[in-house]
Amino acid sequence: MGRDFLRFLKRIFSVSLFFWKQNAKCLHLGTFRVAGLQYGEAAYIALLKDEPVMLKREAENPHDPKAIAVYVRGIKAGYLPQHENKNLSLLMDQGEILQAAVYAYDYEKPPWERVVIKVWKKG
Repeated sequence: MGRDFLRFLKRIFSVSLFFWKQNAKCLHLGTFRVAGLQYGEAAYIALLKDEPVMLKREAENPHDPKAIAVYVRGIKAGYLPQHENKNLSLLMDQGEILQAAVYAYDYEKPPWERVVIKVWKKG
Protein backbone atom coordinates (compact mmCIF):
# COMPACT_ATOMS: atom_id res chain seq x y z
CA MET A 1 0.00 0.00 0.00
CA GLY A 2 1.15 3.50 -0.72
CA ARG A 3 1.92 6.07 1.95
CA ASP A 4 -0.88 8.34 0.77
CA PHE A 5 -3.41 5.56 1.20
CA LEU A 6 -2.14 4.77 4.71
CA ARG A 7 -2.35 8.48 5.66
CA PHE A 8 -5.88 8.54 4.25
CA LEU A 9 -6.88 5.54 6.37
CA LYS A 10 -5.30 7.07 9.46
CA ARG A 11 -7.21 10.31 8.90
CA ILE A 12 -10.51 8.48 8.43
CA PHE A 13 -10.06 6.36 11.54
CA SER A 14 -8.97 9.30 13.70
CA VAL A 15 -12.01 11.34 12.59
CA SER A 16 -14.31 8.34 13.11
CA LEU A 17 -12.81 7.72 16.54
CA PHE A 18 -13.36 11.38 17.48
CA PHE A 19 -17.06 11.18 16.54
CA TRP A 20 -17.43 7.80 18.23
CA LYS A 21 -16.01 9.23 21.47
CA GLN A 22 -18.36 12.21 21.25
CA ASN A 23 -21.39 9.96 20.80
CA ALA A 24 -20.32 7.05 23.01
CA LYS A 25 -21.76 8.73 26.07
CA CYS A 26 -25.18 9.13 24.44
CA LEU A 27 -27.98 6.62 24.71
CA HIS A 28 -30.07 6.67 21.54
CA LEU A 29 -33.73 6.36 22.54
CA GLY A 30 -35.29 6.26 19.09
CA THR A 31 -36.52 8.12 16.05
CA PHE A 32 -40.09 9.43 15.98
CA ARG A 33 -42.40 11.20 13.57
CA VAL A 34 -43.77 14.49 14.83
CA ALA A 35 -47.55 14.23 15.12
CA GLY A 36 -49.83 17.24 14.68
CA LEU A 37 -47.39 19.27 12.60
CA GLN A 38 -50.17 20.29 10.24
CA TYR A 39 -51.96 22.24 13.01
CA GLY A 40 -49.19 24.65 13.96
CA GLU A 41 -47.03 27.41 12.56
CA ALA A 42 -44.02 25.10 12.30
CA ALA A 43 -45.61 23.32 9.31
CA TYR A 44 -44.26 26.17 7.20
CA ILE A 45 -40.69 26.08 8.49
CA ALA A 46 -38.12 24.25 6.38
CA LEU A 47 -36.02 22.25 8.81
CA LEU A 48 -32.43 21.15 8.50
CA LYS A 49 -31.09 17.70 9.33
CA ASP A 50 -29.54 17.69 12.82
CA GLU A 51 -31.27 20.95 13.75
CA PRO A 52 -31.87 20.84 17.51
CA VAL A 53 -35.42 20.62 18.80
CA MET A 54 -36.70 20.96 22.36
CA LEU A 55 -38.92 18.43 24.10
CA LYS A 56 -41.33 19.64 26.78
CA ARG A 57 -43.56 17.47 28.99
CA GLU A 58 -47.23 18.42 29.08
CA ALA A 59 -48.56 16.30 31.95
CA GLU A 60 -51.68 18.50 32.11
CA ASN A 61 -52.59 17.84 28.47
CA PRO A 62 -56.31 16.87 28.46
CA HIS A 63 -55.89 14.50 25.47
CA ASP A 64 -52.78 12.67 26.68
CA PRO A 65 -51.32 12.86 30.21
CA LYS A 66 -48.01 11.51 28.84
CA ALA A 67 -47.79 14.18 26.11
CA ILE A 68 -44.40 15.45 25.00
CA ALA A 69 -44.46 18.59 22.86
CA VAL A 70 -41.80 19.19 20.21
CA TYR A 71 -40.56 22.77 19.76
CA VAL A 72 -38.54 23.99 16.79
CA ARG A 73 -36.99 27.46 17.00
CA GLY A 74 -39.30 28.22 19.90
CA ILE A 75 -42.45 27.27 17.96
CA LYS A 76 -44.51 24.23 18.94
CA ALA A 77 -44.22 21.87 15.99
CA GLY A 78 -46.37 19.07 17.37
CA TYR A 79 -46.05 16.08 19.67
CA LEU A 80 -44.36 12.75 19.91
CA PRO A 81 -47.00 10.21 18.88
CA GLN A 82 -49.17 9.06 21.79
CA HIS A 83 -48.41 5.38 21.17
CA GLU A 84 -44.65 6.07 21.45
CA ASN A 85 -44.33 8.54 24.33
CA LYS A 86 -44.82 6.33 27.40
CA ASN A 87 -41.16 5.48 28.15
CA LEU A 88 -39.85 8.92 27.25
CA SER A 89 -42.43 10.65 29.45
CA LEU A 90 -41.44 8.39 32.37
CA LEU A 91 -37.80 9.36 31.90
CA MET A 92 -38.68 13.05 31.75
CA ASP A 93 -40.87 12.74 34.85
CA GLN A 94 -37.87 11.28 36.68
CA GLY A 95 -35.86 14.39 35.83
CA GLU A 96 -33.89 13.04 32.88
CA ILE A 97 -32.95 15.63 30.30
CA LEU A 98 -33.58 14.34 26.80
CA GLN A 99 -32.06 15.89 23.74
CA ALA A 100 -33.47 15.80 20.24
CA ALA A 101 -32.72 16.90 16.72
CA VAL A 102 -34.28 16.67 13.28
CA TYR A 103 -33.37 13.32 11.76
CA ALA A 104 -35.23 13.69 8.47
CA TYR A 105 -37.37 16.34 6.82
CA ASP A 106 -39.24 15.84 3.57
CA TYR A 107 -41.34 18.79 2.42
CA GLU A 108 -42.91 16.64 -0.32
CA LYS A 109 -44.63 14.36 2.20
CA PRO A 110 -47.90 15.17 3.98
CA PRO A 111 -47.33 17.19 7.19
CA TRP A 112 -48.01 14.23 9.51
CA GLU A 113 -45.12 12.34 7.83
CA ARG A 114 -42.84 15.30 7.12
CA VAL A 115 -40.59 15.49 10.19
CA VAL A 116 -38.74 12.69 11.97
CA ILE A 117 -36.68 13.48 15.06
CA LYS A 118 -34.04 11.47 16.88
CA VAL A 119 -34.03 11.47 20.68
CA TRP A 120 -31.17 10.61 22.99
CA LYS A 121 -30.01 10.93 26.57
CA LYS A 122 -26.51 11.93 27.56
CA GLY A 123 -25.06 9.31 29.81
